[in-house]
Amino acid sequence: MAFVKTRPAPNGKIDIEQILGRIGRSDATTLPCIVSLAIEILKIEKGKLSDVSRETSRDYQLLWEYADRISGAAADRYMELKGYTVHHSHSARYITNGAGHLDSAEVAALNAAAYKNIRMPAEDFLERPHHLN
Repeated sequence: MAFVKTRPAPNGKIDIEQILGRIGRSDATTLPCIVSLAIEILKIEKGKLSDVSRETSRDYQLLWEYADRISGAAADRYMELKGYTVHHSHSARYITNGAGHLDSAEVAALNAAAYKNIRMPAEDFLERPHHLN
């Protein structure tokens, strides 16, 4: 498996957008490594938010959004590697193969396979505070 290295930005933070970009360019051998790297970075960031109050909940919510985006981008890449085309509009995601758009049952089955393969990062390491549920 390939190793992926990333450097903190000049302000000391690791750029999540850079990781998301790398997911889009990765191949089958680097994809699990990139997802693992992103999970580790988010764990570090989560550790800085040990006292989740109203003041920090916005930052905590942002971590959830990053985790969702990372898992979504990885799932999209998984589907592309399986030969599907993923289209995004402002309100929906469409998955096609050579025969046209997949129906909702086919999309649900493909999503389940993708998330089983990569495991949703948010489910693995974040617990939502009750006031964010």
